[in-house]
Amino acid sequence: QSFSSLRKAILAYMSGASAVRRGGTSGGACKWEFLNLRRVLEEDMGADERKTFFWSTLPHMVRLALALPTVCSEPIPLLRAGASKSVDLSALQAASLLANAFFCTFPAAAAREQRGKFPYINFQNLFESEKGADQGPKRFEKRAKLRCMLHYFDRQARRLDGDDAGSYGSKLRGRRISFSRRVLRENAKWEESSAGFEGVRLRVHPSGTIEDHDRSGRTWQADFANCMIGGGVLGKGAVQEEIRFIISPELIVSRLLTEELGPKESVLIVGTERFCNYSGYASSFRFAGDHVDEARLDASGRLETAVTAMDAIFFYRNEYLHQFRDECLRRELNKALVSFCPERDPCLRRDPDSADTDRTTTDRTSGSADSGQVELGPMATGNWGCGVFGGDPFLKAVIQIMAAAEAGRSLEYLTFGDQKLSLQLEELFRVLVSTRRSVREVFAALSDFRPHPDSKAPAGAGQDLRRFLLERFERGEDAERDERDERENTP
Repeated sequence: QSFSSLRKAILAYMSGASAVRRGGTSGGACKWEFLNLRRVLEEDMGADERKTFFWSTLPHMVRLALALPTVCSEPIPLLRAGASKSVDLSALQAASLLANAFFCTFPAAAAREQRGKFPYINFQNLFESEKGADQGPKRFEKRAKLRCMLHYFDRQARRLDGDDAGSYGSKLRGRRISFSRRVLRENAKWEESSAGFEGVRLRVHPSGTIEDHDRSGRTWQADFANCMIGGGVLGKGAVQEEIRFIISPELIVSRLLTEELGPKESVLIVGTERFCNYSGYASSFRFAGDHVDEARLDASGRLETAVTAMDAIFFYRNEYLHQFRDECLRRELNKALVSFCPERDPCLRRDPDSADTDRTTTDRTSGSADSGQVELGPMATGNWGCGVFGGDPFLKAVIQIMAAAEAGRSLEYLTFGDQKLSLQLEELFRVLVSTRRSVREVFAALSDFRPHPDSKAPAGAGQDLRRFLLERFERGEDAERDERDERENTP
């Protein structure tokens, strides 16, 4: 019935080493105070909202958490590194898992890492205020994310109201969510690719967000991911991936399932529901009320929303030019390819331990469900791996356009307010199409490009690359035509 009793109950689960944290005044251990959770409940919520939480929402969260052995009656398969595999859950199972994460009942990270390198899933870092974060713009970041999570639980609690023991969760059992790890069989041979750009539709948008661009369900949404999926969604950070996950909290379940992503791996998540609207970005991120998801259900009972998680290389400022090296180009091209290719593409590696790629875990009432096939619509993406990751926006766009051509995908490319970049991408794409270039020709040009060693300012070498590509492909067409004419006329 109060924050203090809730905190006491959560700490009772966090026994041993996880019940203390680093960060005392001398750098030693100190107790979890859950200051952000207290401020949300006691300061941000009004009296009526607080009463609803403690008397209605929280009891349902407790019931969901305790229902885990029933709704997940068998061990949930993990998405291990190195193999393409799918796990299918119901919305009820996802809600039960998230309720347990809220109450911090999962083993500590150290215990989970004995099975592999997985992200943490418990909420304690989200509950706590960062050292020195009580002042300044970042003090509301975690609180806004907590508001989103509590709104999710409130919405699900309302759906569960009135269910008796026999029908509990019936409104959530029918909706499915699939989590699929996708792994390339082998590195693509970009220097041999004959794929062209004529069959690719590129539409560039200087404004808008990926999640709001197309709600028809046909467009896949890029998640600019961390290799530990979800990034800082349960801790610090509120940029593209964290925002996408917190407004659709069922995405957070992927952190429980997904081992650290490798260079040729991505994760495709189909069927999550969006619950929240928001405003701002990073330190200005704020919860902005309820969102009604209008996506339709597919034949497998999943909402027609597909999110593909693709992690980019992180470049420190003094490593800016490294991204133009051959090994970095190939890595990012392969990552974009595995993220863009169809759900069951033959280029994906199968699970060596199972003849069936799709593993399903079900509750007692829903039975087995096939993951189905996601319709291959366009891919909504943008400045992937830029910003804090240090990627060059123009280079990253060229890489994604090449990968889309190789995968046979069209792109909806959002530049997030960069009008200049929008015009430049349209210009380059027109040249690639009109001169009938292939992916291998663009790869050869990238390999031949040598950035100036002093081009260390953000986007400096990218603009040099743009001029290099335009000169090579615009003027090169005339030179190639003259060479062909000369060969044809030579006896």
